[in-house]
Amino acid sequence: MADCQTGFFNSGENDAKAYALYIKKYGTEKYTERIFSIINKGYDYPRSFKDINDIDKILGIFEMEKY
Repeated sequence: MADCQTGFFNSGENDAKAYALYIKKYGTEKYTERIFSIINKGYDYPRSFKDINDIDKILGIFEMEKY
């Protein structure tokens, strides 16, 4: 999925790829929990991640605390 260049994943918005990879690995419930946790830690979601635009860095932030 990280190398997918089809449809929306061809837009250059790598934050979407990072979200999709996270959801694939952990599921939508954990993704939703993580979003709230990230916002509570002071990240401006989704703007901060659009600015980062790096799959590995975004996943690193999402996976700071493993489930």
